[in-house]
Amino acid sequence: AIESGLFNTLVHPDLFMFSYYNKEGKREFDEACFDVSRKLIECCVKNNVYIELNANGLRNSIVYSDGTGWLYPYRDFWKLVSEYKDAKVIIGADAHRTSALACENITLVENFAEELGIKICDFMEINH
Repeated sequence: AIESGLFNTLVHPDLFMFSYYNKEGKREFDEACFDVSRKLIECCVKNNVYIELNANGLRNSIVYSDGTGWLYPYRDFWKLVSEYKDAKVIIGADAHRTSALACENITLVENFAEELGIKICDFMEINH
């Protein structure tokens, strides 16, 4: 789909971590996650496709008991994205209600991106 030219944004790229468990039954960003994520990110960069950092994910996300972050957006995925300075990242409100357009979650993911060194695009090129 990314290579088809029909889409300009990959949304929910880290959502798979909601249901991913390794062979030992642990939810962790293992080598399989790393490999698939790197392929997705590189494909987006190569095809000039934006990667969505979803703010609505916080609404239904689980905060880790040690306070290190949320289940979604998934920190290890986004740490990997931060290694790609040519990656085009946008914040998606994924608004199911207008109140989600200017909610605290937007600010939280902006801070999250800044902490990881991810530059958020100020605007999207429609015909790129």
